[in-house]
Amino acid sequence: MTTTDISSEASARVMRISGVRRFIADKMMESLASSAQLTFHSEADAGRLFELRAGWKREGLASGIEDCLIMAFARTLKAQPDLNGTATRDEILLSDAVHIAIAIASKDGLKTPVIRDADAKSLEAITVERKDFATRASTRKLQVSEMKGATATISNLGTTRVQHFTPILNNGQMVLLGIGCVTPRLSLDAGRNVVERQMLGLSLTVDHRVVDGEPAGRLLTRLCQEIETFEPA
Repeated sequence: MTTTDISSEASARVMRISGVRRFIADKMMESLASSAQLTFHSEADAGRLFELRAGWKREGLASGIEDCLIMAFARTLKAQPDLNGTATRDEILLSDAVHIAIAIASKDGLKTPVIRDADAKSLEAITVERKDFATRASTRKLQVSEMKGATATISNLGTTRVQHFTPILNNGQMVLLGIGCVTPRLSLDAGRNVVERQMLGLSLTVDHRVVDGEPAGRLLTRLCQEIETFEPA
């Protein structure tokens, strides 16, 4: 059935791609056209994060899993600065500071506000900033300046049943981390006992023009280790 056939049906709705959706569509196509995107997948045991969150809830603290992941990713990029920055056709611009954009779904499209200097902020500060961004994204109160200058991005689908995906890079950035859902899995512990682990799906998209497989794999491995041994301070 052609597009014309669909639009002629009485029950069909025609929705123009315009405004924010047009802007997002153009940026996604521009990103794919200007970079060689490749995604690596892994899993990390999120048990440590769940233990911490349970303790914070008992204490009435607001930090959650996503805040820990933002901090863990920022620490990982700080430890591997060759992947923290942006790239053009002819240059790589590495940043000393780690500025993490967080993808937030809103009624008028995806927003990507930036937590600046995420590697230097406390978990509490990251939590406050993330929650403020989420609130203002839903009420269209984010400033354009708050969505510029990121050196990397996190896209979180952890509340869905998506385990892994292939997120598209924010144009110019070299890495983007996709967060999937947590899946219980049985495995053997050090004593050969069967235990249940809460495995978190991770997807790392890189610009393969400037990022080879080995450093990408090293970054993802380091991130898994950071998650599994996470300390908030």
